[in-house]
Amino acid sequence: MLKQVQRDIPGTAFSLAATRLTSPLEAGLVDVYGVSLACRARPVRCGNRYHRVLAGNTQQASQGLKLDAQVEMKTLTPIAAITLISLVALAAACGGSTAQPDETKASEYALAPGAVITVRTGNAAITVRPSHTDAFKVKATLHNPSLYQFYILPAGAAPNREVLVSAQLVPDKKGDASAEIVLEIPDGVTLRLDGANGTIDAEGLNVEDANLITTNGAVTLKSSTGNFTANTTNGALTITGSEGTFWTQTTNAPVEFDGIISGGPVNRFKTTNGDVTVRLGGTPDLRVSMKTETGTAAADGSTPVSEANGAVVVRYGQGIGQLDTETTSGNIRISLAP
Repeated sequence: MLKQVQRDIPGTAFSLAATRLTSPLEAGLVDVYGVSLACRARPVRCGNRYHRVLAGNTQQASQGLKLDAQVEMKTLTPIAAITLISLVALAAACGGSTAQPDETKASEYALAPGAVITVRTGNAAITVRPSHTDAFKVKATLHNPSLYQFYILPAGAAPNREVLVSAQLVPDKKGDASAEIVLEIPDGVTLRLDGANGTIDAEGLNVEDANLITTNGAVTLKSSTGNFTANTTNGALTITGSEGTFWTQTTNAPVEFDGIISGGPVNRFKTTNGDVTVRLGGTPDLRVSMKTETGTAAADGSTPVSEANGAVVVRYGQGIGQLDTETTSGNIRISLAP
């Protein structure tokens, strides 16, 4: 049960108002000199113990409360400044969640040619590399692991044809959690990567198809071949040294491509509030559409085709393939690799 108490601090011109638990979990007082604190106390576990704040330092207590304080500056003595630093340090250390040791999980599966790998994550940085064998390997490092639902299991009817990896946050469970997940995949597979609030870094892949999807994180693809879909929000999209078909989109960030577009009915590089920079390798045979609302569009070494509905259309070679580039606030620049 909670009750409101008012306590005058001897020798000072202020008092401490705090909401206190009238139970064995009784909060210790905060001894502060020269600062008026209006404190609202709530039980918060920090690590494996509860904490209380004392003048000039942070001390562990077997039981107590974390105090969330609003500070009215009266006179700021050195000891008060130290106390304020202690409050900030305690808040940073606690973060409102239980601190736990990191946990690492690793698994390996032999997959049939053309298998499908599905990965779903939250608050995770994902790295994808080739395995150079028929084995699919997963290594996940979980920070605050109790906040994750993590499992790896076969999916689908045929054995070794489909595998599912899930490292998602537990619904409605509060606290700070993050993860690093490393995937090593065989050649020729289909990769479906669906992340949230994390980066994706893929390099050296040779896939049939790959969906690299996240939010609030950059997506980087290097030295890879296949058919790629790469989507994110608030993160840069960077593709270098790669060949295949590409369908990409982001927001509030640039898109950069340096590689070979080898086919596909439609390829796309799209963003908002960012530049689109494309350097075409090989011998491109593309019809290219460029559309920007508040920037410039230029395509070096191309043949003009038309200009209508806010889009400039040019051609490289016979224009057999299609590439659409678009931004709302940014420049579009297309050039040919030497």
